[in-house]
Amino acid sequence: MPHLAYNSSAVSGGNGNSVPEPGESNLQMLVNLMNDGATTSTGINAVLSTSTAGVTVSQNTSAYPNILAGGGATTIRRMSSR
Repeated sequence: MPHLAYNSSAVSGGNGNSVPEPGESNLQMLVNLMNDGATTSTGINAVLSTSTAGVTVSQNTSAYPNILAGGGATTIRRMSSR
C-alpha cells in the first residue's frame, strides 16, 4: 500500500532570496512528497491554501505524477503577496 508524506518545500522567484515579501507577484512554491509505502501511489492531487492576509495562492491545486515506492515528486504552485 502507498503511504505519502510531506518531505520538503521551497519558495523561488520574487527577488531571488527565497522569502515571500510584500509586492512580489512571481513566486512559486515547490512542494515535495515522498512515498514511503510498498507500492506506487497514483492519482495524487494536492490543495494549497493560506489564511495569511495579503497572500494569494493563484494556483491552489496541483496534480503529482505517479510516485513509485521509495520515491518522491515535486509540484509547483504559483502565489503572490501584496
